[in-house]
Amino acid sequence: METGRSGVPIISIGGDLLAAGDINGDGKIDIVVQNKPTNILQSPQDYVQFGNGDGTFQTMTNPLPFLGPVALHDINGDGKLDLVIQNTYPVGGAPFVSVFLGLGNGNFTHLHHYLLDLDGSNSRNIVIADFNNDGLADIAMNSTLLLGENNLTFAAAPALAFSNDIYGVVVGDFNKDGNPDMAVQTATDLTIALGNGNGAFIPAHNYRVPQPVVSFATADLNSDGNLDLVGVVTASSPLAAWNIISELGAGDGSFRSPVLSPGSSGVPDPGNIVLGDFNGDGKSDLVITETPQSGPGSLLVLFGNGDGTFARPVVAGSNPGFIISGDFNADGKLDLAAASATGIGILLGNGDGTFQPTRMVSSTAAQRLVAGDVNLDGKLDLIATGAQTLVFLGNGDGTFHAAPPLNVSGVTLIGDINGDGSPDLVLSRPPQSGPGTREIDVLPGNSDGTFGSPIALITSRFALVPLAIADFNRDSLQDVALSLSPYLAIVEFPFGGVFNLLNTTPQDFTATLSSTVISITAPGQSATTTVTIRSMAEFAGTVSLTCSISPSSAVGSPTCSLSPATVSIGPTRHSATVTMTINTSAGAMSMAVTKRPFFLATFCFQSVGLVSVIFWSSKSRRLFPYATVLAIGLLMLSCGGQRSTDSPSSSSYSVTLRASSANLVHTATASLTVP
Repeated sequence: METGRSGVPIISIGGDLLAAGDINGDGKIDIVVQNKPTNILQSPQDYVQFGNGDGTFQTMTNPLPFLGPVALHDINGDGKLDLVIQNTYPVGGAPFVSVFLGLGNGNFTHLHHYLLDLDGSNSRNIVIADFNNDGLADIAMNSTLLLGENNLTFAAAPALAFSNDIYGVVVGDFNKDGNPDMAVQTATDLTIALGNGNGAFIPAHNYRVPQPVVSFATADLNSDGNLDLVGVVTASSPLAAWNIISELGAGDGSFRSPVLSPGSSGVPDPGNIVLGDFNGDGKSDLVITETPQSGPGSLLVLFGNGDGTFARPVVAGSNPGFIISGDFNADGKLDLAAASATGIGILLGNGDGTFQPTRMVSSTAAQRLVAGDVNLDGKLDLIATGAQTLVFLGNGDGTFHAAPPLNVSGVTLIGDINGDGSPDLVLSRPPQSGPGTREIDVLPGNSDGTFGSPIALITSRFALVPLAIADFNRDSLQDVALSLSPYLAIVEFPFGGVFNLLNTTPQDFTATLSSTVISITAPGQSATTTVTIRSMAEFAGTVSLTCSISPSSAVGSPTCSLSPATVSIGPTRHSATVTMTINTSAGAMSMAVTKRPFFLATFCFQSVGLVSVIFWSSKSRRLFPYATVLAIGLLMLSCGGQRSTDSPSSSSYSVTLRASSANLVHTATASLTVP
């Protein structure tokens, strides 16, 4: 044992000290250390070393599940030290902060993972304290503060961790408690995670599946009031059959044993499925696409039996690609929209499970489709993603017209993210910051089929895909569920995950003018423009409006008025319109005519006197006509109608709208030109 200069023994702990405390409850201080690899092929690892009570420690035999900065704290107040650790792997670092509850014997049980630092930045330390004085432990790291809550969760939504790729997620209230739940499908398992209403999900049930489920959906298949699950089980070989697997819900979050329905053979890769009552018998049917290794694909319909099983597939079309359903011609019958390498088409439903021949909407190749009323005209529109994102506005009869394309691409969902009543787009795409990263963006809808510039929600070095949009924490705002790939570019990450981006949009409103350039062509005329007040994030309240025009010092300056001057908006009325009227005065404008110069006025009076003398002094009739012509000419020249030396120039003004509600104030401006 080495000794220092003062003779005090120096004890080697074999690594970097991260934290210390009595982890196993024996009254002796234990430590958490990170070992030092002896060669470049080894990776560092965090360990717990139990103390002997004399300043020495046992050997490293208890590795922790992750590597990174740690903190010890009694999170749940049971007198046992708990563990908070940030997982930091190579290639920029892993995104999880994990909370483990101590058992008091040196072991820990997992509580939650929290997805943080998606840009790959790593924290140097973790601090645990009650930062908001509510009696609960909070977690601080880097610029992030996780506030503790009474149910042993923190302000961020915990992530669900899985050891395999996420094949798909469906959202529904599987235990009928009013909170959205998740069914998460991996290559081998189906996990039912029940939502607790604050954005967190607790894995409650796990089911093994015989083969990977490539596509699945949820609906009440047997009309018992409980949500069920149905999916496609892939074929194990090119000559084997794929089947339909149904799991009937019990209404408490659990599901009964799976039931198989026959599918098709010789197709190793069936496509996506859609559920709906396509033949009008009140039972959920299933439509699926299949693509063989060679030749055109088929569109298959499997009619539901009403008990969770389905009849054998019936061919209803060919080469459909990716499909979605909707009533695109408003006849009460479900139709299909398909995207493929040959373009985008519509298959109008006949109401008996058959479909009319495909009507092409566009010959541009597309990979996926989503439907929604993006221009708020009551008709379903289409968003197609591929090399770019295309927008097609529905005419209500099964036909569409193209809107301006969007200069973005990626997996897309539709939802009102900012709470203004207009559908927005959520998509995953490579960001502008460089290769090797992924970005989740929101394109705010303008209510007319166009969208604003992308707003980045999150950027990561990990593969992120938007899965679903729902109000996971029941705050009336739409949240986004994302999947995280378990693989990095170089190093395999120990798990994939599903996590929520909880919507933190503050309640507010916007005030906009329909025109920012206003022109009045003649004095005495008026002009109008429309003011739109729109709620954001379920804002509810009364908005007061005023307007002003500057400069206003000149006599006869234009004036403005608003009708009405107050509006009320809220969750049931997302927007309201107000008419702004600009008035001008004809009399004031006529004052702009140039006055007659003084010398012309003087000459006028002199001419009148001279003409009078000539006229009355004319003794000869021979001179009288000439005197009359001369008199008229002088009078017209000097005393004629008013003339303007210059035409009046136009005047420019600025119109300002002010909208206020409590401490929220917004303004909008427009330019005004009058003659």
